[in-house]
Amino acid sequence: MEDIKSIEQNVAHCYSTWGTTYFDEYYGVKAPYPPVHVDLVRHILKQHSCKSILDAGCGPVSFLRGLFNDEFSLYGFDLTPEMVAEGKRVFAEQGLNPDHIWEGSIVDEKAYIAPDGISQYDAVVSCGVMPHIPQELDKQVFEQVYAALKPGGIACIEARN
Repeated sequence: MEDIKSIEQNVAHCYSTWGTTYFDEYYGVKAPYPPVHVDLVRHILKQHSCKSILDAGCGPVSFLRGLFNDEFSLYGFDLTPEMVAEGKRVFAEQGLNPDHIWEGSIVDEKAYIAPDGISQYDAVVSCGVMPHIPQELDKQVFEQVYAALKPGGIACIEARN
């Protein structure tokens, strides 16, 4: 297996140029393949009365943008600094705490801890991240997601491809 740090560097480099355009290109109304998961996952989160939500691999908070008008406490982390910067900008623009978005890797257990110390959430969402993770690390990621859930919490993990 290729070293995870090398894989993460390649993924971060790939996504580094999309910080400000990714949302429009993949989630916007003119996206060629709009994400059908947004409404479904929002429904699941509401159905389970989730309040605190962590988006693991949030990019420029693409999925979280669909939750801004709901009463959720939103958090997210991403591997790519440019995506994190855009996510912080969008959160600040919406009057949300930009510190709720931080840099981290889905394979690093420390990444699931918010800068304000929150370490468990009602829900952990991860959309389109797993294809970038070596299969040998899937179990580790799922265990970390599980550890980041409050008792009775839910995980929504979507793997495109």
